[in-house]
Amino acid sequence: MTIVEKGDTVKVRFSSRTSEGIPFESPEEGETETVTIGEGKINPEFEDALTGMSPGEKKTVELPCEKAYGKCRKTLVLRLKRKKLDLAEEPEPGKYLKISLDGKQAGFVKVLKVAGSYIVVDANHPMAGEDMVYELEIVDIISKGDSD
Repeated sequence: MTIVEKGDTVKVRFSSRTSEGIPFESPEEGETETVTIGEGKINPEFEDALTGMSPGEKKTVELPCEKAYGKCRKTLVLRLKRKKLDLAEEPEPGKYLKISLDGKQAGFVKVLKVAGSYIVVDANHPMAGEDMVYELEIVDIISKGDSD
């Protein structure tokens, strides 16, 4: 039986949920991701879990927040002047916005508060601070790499 080794390119199906069971990501029917083990483009914990698996095999990986999306950092809760933002839409608490700051792309943030000329946003990943559970499945080994 062929097993996944470092350097192999594989098709993987995965889903994720919080440790409380709240779904975060789940593939559409038949949807897969193609990854090369050892490239560093996916979480190293996933690479370790996928190594040694065979096509058709499934595995559950539980990650504490530090190894998933990180801890929620207070330094990423920001009070910003509205006039310095290139807002495409009116901010509303609880909504996510794509913002630019002084013409530079800043990314997606969650609006916490709108107060006159300021808004308070949270730039943490939506799952920051959450312990996560991932279901991984090797669908196929597309190509074998050089296993030194």
